[in-house]
Amino acid sequence: MGSGHVHEAPLEASYFGRLDARAKILAIVPAVFLVNLLPEAEWPAVAAVGIIFLVLASFSRHGAWTVFKRAALALPFVLFVVVTLPFAAAGTEIFSINLGVGRLVATDEGLTRAAEVALRAGTSILGIMLLSATTEAPALFKGLRAMGFPKAFVAVLAIVYRYVFEMAGELVRLRRAAAARGFEIKNFRAAPRLADMSGALLVRSVARSERVHHAMAARGYDGEVRTLSHGAFGLREAMFLGAFYILISSAVVAVIYA
Repeated sequence: MGSGHVHEAPLEASYFGRLDARAKILAIVPAVFLVNLLPEAEWPAVAAVGIIFLVLASFSRHGAWTVFKRAALALPFVLFVVVTLPFAAAGTEIFSINLGVGRLVATDEGLTRAAEVALRAGTSILGIMLLSATTEAPALFKGLRAMGFPKAFVAVLAIVYRYVFEMAGELVRLRRAAAARGFEIKNFRAAPRLADMSGALLVRSVARSERVHHAMAARGYDGEVRTLSHGAFGLREAMFLGAFYILISSAVVAVIYA
C-alpha cells in the first residue's frame, strides 16, 4: 500500500540541502530556540538570525523565494496575533476604533509587542521552512534517530506525518462525492451535512489507519525509520556547524553590544 503523499524538498540540491540531516537540525533548531529566548529589547539580534536564514536559502537558485512562499502559508496565524495584540496591552493610546457598541484602543506597548511577535514568529517560521525545504521527512526522522532520540518518539512523529496525508486524501474523496451529489455550502443549513461529513471522515480515517497498520506490520515494520539514502556526518558537516555557530554568535553579540 502506498502512502500516496510526497514531501517536496525543492532546495535539497543546494549546499545546505546536501548536508546530513543531523547538521541541519543542529543548526536550525537551536537558532529558532535562540530567537524565542532573546530578551524583548534585543529584536535586532532576532532580525540578524532571520537574515542568516535568508542567506542560507539564497545559496540555491530562487531559494529564498521558495522558502518565503512556504513560510507565507503560516502568515494568517501570525497576522491574527499581530492584529489583535495592539488592543490587548495597557499603555499610551495611539489610536482607537469605534465599533458602535464599544471602542478598541491600540497602545504603544501593544504595537511594540505586536512587532516583536511578528519578527520572532516570522524568523522562527522561516527557519523551520528552510529545514523543511532542504530535507525530506524520512531523512529528518532518520536524523533524529541518529542523534539519539527515542525510537518510540520518532515513530510517533513519522506515523502522525503519514496519517495527516491519509486523512487529507479521505477528505478530498468525501468532498468530491458530496459535490457529485450537488452539495454546496451556501448558508447555515449546510451545517448538519457538514457534521455528517465530519463523522464519516473520522470513521474512514480510523478504518484507513487500521489497513495501513496491518500493511506495515505485514512488511516487518518495527518502529525503526529506514531509508534508501545513507547520510554521513563528516568533516563538511562539522565545518559548517562550526562556521554557523560562530556566525550566529558573532551577529548576536555584535548587535547586542553595538
